[in-house]
Formats: sequence, C-alpha cells, structure tokens
Amino acid sequence: MINSPIFQLKNLISEKMGLFFPEERFSDFEKGVGQAAKELGFNDVETCVQSLLTSPLSKKQIQILARYLVVGETYFFREPKTMEVLEKQILPELISLKQKDQKHIRIWSSGCATGEEAYSAAILLHRLLPDFDQWDIQIIGTDLYSGFLRKAAFGSYTTWSFREALSWDLTQYFTKANSGWRIIPCLKKKVAFKQLNLADEQYPSPFDLSDSMDLIFCRNVLMYFSAEKTKQIVRRFYSSLVQGGWLVVSPAELSQTWFSQFEPISFHGTTVYRKRGSYSCIKEDQAVLESEKPSELEKFKFQVQSQEKKFVEGKFLDKIRELANQGKLKEALLLSSQGIKEKSLNKELYIFRAAILQELNQMDEAAQSLNKLLSLDPEYVMAYFSLGSLAVKKGKLQEGRKWFKQVLRLLANYGKEDQIPGSEEMSAAQLKGITVKLMREKSR
Repeated sequence: MINSPIFQLKNLISEKMGLFFPEERFSDFEKGVGQAAKELGFNDVETCVQSLLTSPLSKKQIQILARYLVVGETYFFREPKTMEVLEKQILPELISLKQKDQKHIRIWSSGCATGEEAYSAAILLHRLLPDFDQWDIQIIGTDLYSGFLRKAAFGSYTTWSFREALSWDLTQYFTKANSGWRIIPCLKKKVAFKQLNLADEQYPSPFDLSDSMDLIFCRNVLMYFSAEKTKQIVRRFYSSLVQGGWLVVSPAELSQTWFSQFEPISFHGTTVYRKRGSYSCIKEDQAVLESEKPSELEKFKFQVQSQEKKFVEGKFLDKIRELANQGKLKEALLLSSQGIKEKSLNKELYIFRAAILQELNQMDEAAQSLNKLLSLDPEYVMAYFSLGSLAVKKGKLQEGRKWFKQVLRLLANYGKEDQIPGSEEMSAAQLKGITVKLMREKSR
C-alpha cells in the first residue's frame, strides 16, 4: 500500500501543496483524485496518477487538484456567536484605538473560499463606522484555489450564502442581480483577493498584504494540514499580526498546543486568540485574561483543598474555563475531578473534563468521562456529540457516525433556536448543521 502509486501521489501533494490526508481520510483523497482525473484530461484514474508522478505538477494541475481535494463551503456570518463577539467587543475596541491615529484597519480572511467571510467583515465595519468611507480599510481574502477567488472577486451570491443572515435587510449591502445578490461597490472596493497557499513560506510579506494585520480569520482550514504544518502556519500568523492583534479560528480548532504563544480570550464562552502586546484595551471583566502567573500543581492542590467548599458551591465551571484558557490544563483537570468527586450535579463538568483530557492526549479517559455522563443522563446531547468527535479523532469513523446519529435523534426534540446544554450557547440548528457536515465529510 505504501509503495502504491496513489499513496505516492498523496505524499507528493502533501509535499507540494501542504494538504494532509491521514489514514482515516485517505478515501476522501482517492475520491478527490478520481473527480479531478477527467478535468485533468485522463480517462481513468490510474493513468492520471502515473502522469502526475512522472512530471512536476503544473500550476494548472495544482489548481484542479485543489478544487476537488478541499471543501469550499462557506456563508455570510458563519458561526454567529463569533461574529457577535467581533461586532460587539473586538471591532469596537479596535476602532476606538485606531481613531486616535491614522484610521487604518487591516483584516485577513485566510482560506476564504468564495469570499463570504471577507465581505462579512466589511459589512460589520460598515455598521460600526458612521464615517466608513473616510477610513483606510484593507481586507484581504486568500485561498489556494483560483476558481473560488474569481467568484469572490465578482461578489455575487445566491440566497443560500445568506442562510445565517436572513434576518437583516440584504438591500443595505447588496443589489439584486439576476438570480442572486451582488455586494455594493463601497464595500467591494475595501476587499481584495489573492491566491496563497498557507503551506508556503512566502508570508508574512508586504507584497501580498499578509503583514501587519489587526485581525486574521482562519476557520475550518487547519484541518487540512498535518500537526507540524499547522504549527508552522500558526507561527507565521503570529508574525503577520501587529502586537495585540487577533486570530479567530473555528470552535473545533481551539487548541492550547497549537496556539500556545497566543493569549486565549473568552467572551461568554466564545474563545479567540490575541497576540501578546499592549495593543488591546479590552476590559478584564469582559474577558478571561491571563492575569496570574502559572502556579505549580502542588501549590494548586492545596488551594483546591482549602477552598473546596467555595468551589463546590458553583465556582467550578468558571474557574475550570479560566485555567484551561490560560493553558493550565493539569490544574483545570484537578479541579474538574474535585467537582465530580463532590458529586456535583452540574453535567457540564463532565464535558469540560473530557475536553481537557483530550488536550492532554488521554483519549480513553475522555471517553470514560463522557460515558459516565450518559449513565447520569442518557439524553445529554453534547455527550454524544463529544463521543462522536472523539471517535473520529481516533480514526473510528463508523463509531463516530453512530454517535452523531444519536445527536440528530435527540435534536429532533428541540426547537431550532433552543440552546443546547453544555454547548457554549449553541442553538439546536447550529449543532445540527455542524453534525450533518461532519457526517457528510467523514462519509466521503
């Protein structure tokens, strides 16, 4: 298998394009190559693979492969909780600071696909700035596949791209065009699109606008790269940001391991990362800050024991979240264990404990925590979702689908806008969308 042509091509694409396909996603790779073969001019996959292996990959070939190997789904105001944090917390603070000097804001949407995320940022700034036209705003969207970028640059979308944003009046920011909607010129001129492979080492660079960024989006992108390549990309993001700049990733990609040089900031359960520096003026009561030096584990054990009663009376979750966001995973794990030992009825303790154990690479213990929760409450949706995600991480795709099916079964008992316990304020509709997407991606 390792010496087979298709496996050699997988390694070549990993080397040249940076795309990583572990064993559990190898079928995705085979399917993508099969779909690309015809467009590459071949009648069968075997001939296509042999040809790609015997000569350097051309730019056109890379573009065609990228089209079929990477999922380009996105839409306006994706992950509403994150966008709300941007609109109500991060961007107002950024504007307040920038108003004092050159009125200049730079935002980068990496892995932007067809551009909805970049234009969403432009819309937010337009909402917040009465003198929008007087600001020097540069929003750059980058992606590996040029076909996505051509659509993004044209700026025309169907109603499907607004499925999380239909509550507001599209005519404020779009004009009706044929069967869709086209972004208005005053927003369009603030956004530019460039081709960039995040696996390359050519950024940060002033020549492709990837330096001195105030804010970087990188959501649902890092999953396509190996752990080592992800660390390299994150380091380059760090260098691309100004002091105090922000990095926004998807909730599924939060990781103390990958983002250890950043400061994690939590806004009512939504976590974003900040480059350490004097740039931000976010208030401490609005965010969980890294305000205390890490304590040694033995010292913390004494603290837990001496303040046991206070913690048991409802302080567990806040303190666990704070410690985990600060990277103090062992302390957070100890406190979660203490809460469970005291027979706390707060079921979120088990979810948090499982998440911490996963970060510590203790997968079996994480599963035990989730199964214990199900023994207490067989209808607890997030326990099934977490078990499904855990199974997928371990490469057990069929087991993951089994758990995800249970999630969908239980979600049928909720209204679309009902918040799911233990999900960080996620609605039933949002969780269903994520679950369906995971099942669809993992079944390919």
